[in-house]
Amino acid sequence: MSEPRPASLLISLPPSEWDAERLPGSLFTRQALEATAVSPELNGALDAIEAECRRAGMTPVYVARPEIFAHGAGLDWLKSRVGDARDHIDLSDGVAVRRAAGFGNYVFFYGRERLADAQALASLAARAPDMLAALDGQINSALRFGGRCPPPLALGAATAAEPRDVALFRLWLRPFAADSGVASMLAAGEAPAPARRFAQLTYVPLTEPGLASPGFVAQLADRLAAAAFDPTQLWILRPPPQVGASRALEARLEATLGALAGSGRGPPAAPLPTVWAADGDMGAAQMRRLGERADLLLHESCEVWRRPPDFYAGFRSIAVAIRPSQVYAAAFAALMRELTGRAPDRIFGDDDASARERCA
Repeated sequence: MSEPRPASLLISLPPSEWDAERLPGSLFTRQALEATAVSPELNGALDAIEAECRRAGMTPVYVARPEIFAHGAGLDWLKSRVGDARDHIDLSDGVAVRRAAGFGNYVFFYGRERLADAQALASLAARAPDMLAALDGQINSALRFGGRCPPPLALGAATAAEPRDVALFRLWLRPFAADSGVASMLAAGEAPAPARRFAQLTYVPLTEPGLASPGFVAQLADRLAAAAFDPTQLWILRPPPQVGASRALEARLEATLGALAGSGRGPPAAPLPTVWAADGDMGAAQMRRLGERADLLLHESCEVWRRPPDFYAGFRSIAVAIRPSQVYAAAFAALMRELTGRAPDRIFGDDDASARERCA
């Protein structure tokens, strides 16, 4: 006979996302966060967790600082308030991972497309690999800590609405003057609709950690150089959703152009007729109108869980760049299959073009 499912789930958030003065106490509900400017990334993760709680008949209970209830009367008080909860999920921005004594501890790095989160996590992993390795699981990631990969768990987005059509601009590279290139792109206006579909479309949703990876950017620049003036191919780059503290399109485009120009490789300094930039996430319907077939190229920091499996089903092939020292390739492939309905067709090293690993 199976053990009964607990009625509650304990959840903690990073201090950077909440204001202690606005919380009613150590334990609170999500409604208490409405007065705080919670990031879209965290909101999406909370939506996914709460949707799973509803499906499983569980009540989410939020705790401000689980680490202070480590033993004795404090731990007894916490357990008396959360009923039969057995597990704790810490939503982490990489700065710290909070554990709850007496509970199963899982981490959800919900902002992996942000460079600040990636850098904070790299620092934490260097200082406390054993603590991270001892976690009971990690949600939507397959990261190595101290030679161990805590079991990855898949959690899809709460909603699966098709994105709106996005604006598309021809990429304009200008070495050492990314801001000028952005100004030229936006002044030229949206790219005109093609007379007929391209034979091949390649979609690349970029992230801040991806742009900070010289190996990944160099390989992308080489691919763009080979395709820049091929009239049968169309490459569409989605700039990172956020660059530093800015979500402005100009800042996101400038970071993208700056990384490509800084690689010293890639297409010439010119407007590129078949390399475009999207101002947001593209939907499958818009891609089908532009290309007869489509491929997807990702850096492993791209949060694939935020899109539904139907989105990935339409791609002819999916290639993912990973950093082998930080990401466990086999676990990543299995996790991506569970999240998207298919494993990557190719996994390659983001730091060495010759480090390639095939994934069935």
